[in-house]
Amino acid sequence: MTDNSLANLLISGVAGLTRDLIDTLPVAWRHRPRTNNGYDFDDDQLVTASKAAMLLSQPLILAGEPGVGKTSFARALAHKLELPFLPPIHVKSTTSGMDLFYSFNEVARFRDASNPSSTAGLLDYVVLSSLGRAIVLSAGPDAVVRLTEKGPDALFGGAYHGLESSQEVTLGQLFAYVFRDAGDVSHPQRSIVLVDELDKAPRDAPNDVLAEFEDMRFTISELGITLQAAPETFPVVLITSNSERSFPDAFLRRSVFHWIETPTDARLCRIIASASAADGTLSPSDPLVTSAVDYFMMIRKTIENKKPSTAELISFVSALAAAGVQPTETISDAHPKVRAFKGILMKTRIDLEAE
Repeated sequence: MTDNSLANLLISGVAGLTRDLIDTLPVAWRHRPRTNNGYDFDDDQLVTASKAAMLLSQPLILAGEPGVGKTSFARALAHKLELPFLPPIHVKSTTSGMDLFYSFNEVARFRDASNPSSTAGLLDYVVLSSLGRAIVLSAGPDAVVRLTEKGPDALFGGAYHGLESSQEVTLGQLFAYVFRDAGDVSHPQRSIVLVDELDKAPRDAPNDVLAEFEDMRFTISELGITLQAAPETFPVVLITSNSERSFPDAFLRRSVFHWIETPTDARLCRIIASASAADGTLSPSDPLVTSAVDYFMMIRKTIENKKPSTAELISFVSALAAAGVQPTETISDAHPKVRAFKGILMKTRIDLEAE
């Protein structure tokens, strides 16, 4: 009988390149549902830095290698503080400073301008980012915004209900969906926002929004309105960085900074055991886990180019487990499956050949 198990298909060379492989692939560890209540708050300096940032109403910059727990900390902090965790803002090389707060769909507006039957108002082209939403939630649905440049007919379009052109409107009227998506919030609410890998943005992007970050206030120029968070419910903003480039000094002066060190061996074992196995079958004390951590640390000390990160170690152990390596096995260079999956840890030809 043919063995079509995932473990066998992964190690059987070209014979394993079948539809059965596709049908048996598990969800990769990065895409599994995340739990927050199991996070280990064992870094006292990190905890203190987060408290300082909240005390000062400043962003907390979390820097460190990929996989050391920057994003996990943000999710776990929200869980610990019982605050809403808004969808992370994933920064790109094209992200501008104001993109961190909102975007305006000029293409859709141009398209609708030539459509006589369009009833869209300017509000229909505004997309608030999680940071923009956090500011709106902080101010609350009853916060008043004065329409000084655009009348309500221009803003609301077909949803215009005859408000006076100089009428003040509430955030609940302008952005009802924000409060609805947050669970029909009826009062000002503090939330946690993660700006992920801000160092990918152009260097001037943080400089362009210094005042916006400091005051949690931004202007939607297309609507002629300014939104500002309430000081009592300032959003908790966490910014991650893989140190691809340094932040401007002016931005750093307005932030709290913490570097997350590569976890200790014991903590790495806990991280690997909880993240690598989809079915929770790995324990921090399993020989597979402890020997994988030893192998990882040995590689970090010996290779000269791109040193593997914690995230790559998780992927490495996840691949070994999927390929049938048992929790009771000890791995080393001599293990055939280790040799097969070295490319998960080593990312240059020189390092692979050196091994």
